Amino acid sequence: MKKVGITMRTAPPDGPDCYGTDPEFVRLLLQHEEFTGTVWEPCCGTGLISEALIAAGYRVKSSDLHDYGYGSSGVDFLQ
Repeated sequence: MKKVGITMRTAPPDGPDCYGTDPEFVRLLLQHEEFTGTVWEPCCGTGLISEALIAAGYRVKSSDLHDYGYGSSGVDFLQ
């Protein structure tokens, strides 16, 4: 089995945390789960999970509290 893991931190050292998830985790998940409708990625960061879902044919809404250059920023999914 291919080794998968967390990618490097992509946020400035003095900024909020942003650790990307290896897209291979999404591909592994999709071998066992199927989603319907639009999938919301509420902490999209730089879009690694969102892009993997899009590549798999899903419609994806991407947002994050902070602006990492992907999706809608300023969205607090806990609200």
